[in-house]
This record gives sequence, C-alpha cells and structure tokens, in this order.
Amino acid sequence: MLLLETHNRILYDEVVAYFNSDRRTDNIFADFDGVKFHTFTSDDKSTLTVSISIKGASDLLKQGGSALLKSVYGDLFQAKPEGGYDVTLIIPSTYSGNKDELAKKVGLLKRNLVAAPFLMVFEGVESKKALPDIITIDYRSDESFYIKPQGDNVIVVFDITFKDADDVVLSKIFLQSFVDARKTMNNTPSVTFSQKDPPLELKGVKGVRTGAHHGFVSFVLFPAHLKKPQETADLIQTFRDYLHYHIKCAKAYMHTSMRNRVESLIQVLNRAKPEPVTTVKRTITGKFFKQQ
Repeated sequence: MLLLETHNRILYDEVVAYFNSDRRTDNIFADFDGVKFHTFTSDDKSTLTVSISIKGASDLLKQGGSALLKSVYGDLFQAKPEGGYDVTLIIPSTYSGNKDELAKKVGLLKRNLVAAPFLMVFEGVESKKALPDIITIDYRSDESFYIKPQGDNVIVVFDITFKDADDVVLSKIFLQSFVDARKTMNNTPSVTFSQKDPPLELKGVKGVRTGAHHGFVSFVLFPAHLKKPQETADLIQTFRDYLHYHIKCAKAYMHTSMRNRVESLIQVLNRAKPEPVTTVKRTITGKFFKQQ
C-alpha cells in the first residue's frame, strides 16, 4: 500500500525555483482537504510570499499551531497573514541559511500546521501536563477529527463523510487489515470503525455529526507511539487522505477486472457461435441449389 507524502512537492519546487532563477511567480494551487496555497514574488523579486488557506486554521493555531510555526519558521512567519489566507511566510532573497532545507520546511507548511495539536497532546501526555478533555478540529466543511488524551494513551477519532454507500463497505474491508495487523505485528494502534453513531469517546461533545453517511474511525495510540511523536503525527494526520485514496484505487482495480472479465466472456461466446452449414443438392431436373 502506498503512503502519501507529507510535504507539498509544488511548494518545495516553488521555493527552490525562487532562489535558482530570476523569474517572477504568482501561482495558486491546491492540496488535500481543500487546502489552497498562494505563492508570489514581490515586484523587485526581493521576497517570496507563501500563504496557506485551510478550514479550521483558527483552531489549529490555538492548539499549538502558532507556537510550532514560530519555532520552525522563525521571523519568516508573519503575525498578520495575507488577505483571504490563514498563515503567511515571507522569504527574503537574502536568506543566508541552507536554502534546500528551507524549501523542505516550507513544503511541510500544511503538515506542521495540522500536526501541531497532535504534537501538543503527545508532549503533554508524556510530560504529564494538564490538557483539555478533548480537542475538536473542524478541518473540512463536513468532517472533523478529535484528539482525546486518556491516561498514558491518546485516542484519535476521525469523522469521515462517505458520499457513496459502497465506500462504507470498502472502508470496513480496508480497516479490517488494520485489525488483522495486530495479530502479527507488535506495537500497532487499536483501530475500530462505527457507522451512524459516534463512539463513546465523543459522548457529550457538541457538534458531532451523525447519520448514515458518517463513519467514525477511532485510533488508540499507546505510549510506544508517543515516543515517536513526529513519525506518529505524520501517519495519523494523513489517514483520511490515505483511506480515500485506497478506496478509489480499489474501485479502479475492480472496474478494470470486471471489464477484462466481460471482454474474455465475449470472446468465448464469439468462439462458440456455430459456423453456417451449406449443402449443395441436385433437383430431379438436374439443377443445383444451396441449402443452408
């Protein structure tokens, strides 16, 4: 199974091109979860502005996002973002550090913003700090994820909207592989799936969506996972994209298989058609005629 990259390759290329060429740029492009980026150079090409728009940015910034971005990007992080966007970085052409490393960090802008609440909770559980009972992030127009510290563990619940009823069936089959993995692998998180009704961890939480098109995937992260916070944050925050990507791949594979099977059956039927039999006979008068 394919693991999706956590960085945005276009964003990385934009920063590399800014330092390696004299061209001006003004581009808008997208990422998973309805994320939008805007990169542009100033008129004198002295700065490159990078902005990101993401639903739930205010919650992400409050729940560790602002502190994390300041620590990662330093003075590049702007207190006031570009209009219509939530976070803005301004990169000067005179930047004296490792430019390739900077491009990699900028490419991880979305990852760092979304990973911030996970990292905050992981660190809080490890250091026994006081944490909120549950953190809610509405990161899509109709979907949310919830982070709930519970003793030495952390429970993460994804509310996922399935627009196609078949996706629910495929999700259950797909998630069963996570359950089966615990039988043969050590230190794997516990995974459960429920449809329509939210899990007990969300009891009493306001604004939880319910209905036939909603599914809830719950992960229980154990202390071994919290000891690798960066890796765990990378994997858990991309789960929703990972799930839908593989659902689409499964559908494409099944459709291709069905088309190939139909084509092979048509070939069998064509070969099974009997050849027309033509018989030449003579009448009593001596004339010949064909009988089919």
